[in-house]
Amino acid sequence: MDNQNTTKVTPPNLESDKKYDFSNFDSYYQEEFRKIAESNEQYKGKWNWYSFLFSTLWCFYKGCWAYGLVILISSILTMGTKFYLLVVIGWAVFMGLRGTWLLYTVKIKLKQLPKSLF
Repeated sequence: MDNQNTTKVTPPNLESDKKYDFSNFDSYYQEEFRKIAESNEQYKGKWNWYSFLFSTLWCFYKGCWAYGLVILISSILTMGTKFYLLVVIGWAVFMGLRGTWLLYTVKIKLKQLPKSLF
């Protein structure tokens, strides 16, 4: 009986080997998207001042309409309450922290609502 060591060869993960084309985006987003992709999507992007200052408008302009709607509806529902300022500031900070990541998931991964944000 032949006693051979058989090693299992696992095929490469095609999803992780997938290269994305970032040439459609300006240089800022090309660099950020490349960092996100190279980190196996662990890097979430750096602070985004435009998404911080213009959260709702930025979402609609960049195509992140689902988050734009959530921000708009939550702002309207809390308008006139003591929570309004907290909601608006909270969304602005969230968008500043995760705006680039959200844009990556919408434009590159083609998902409006990512599974994980943190």
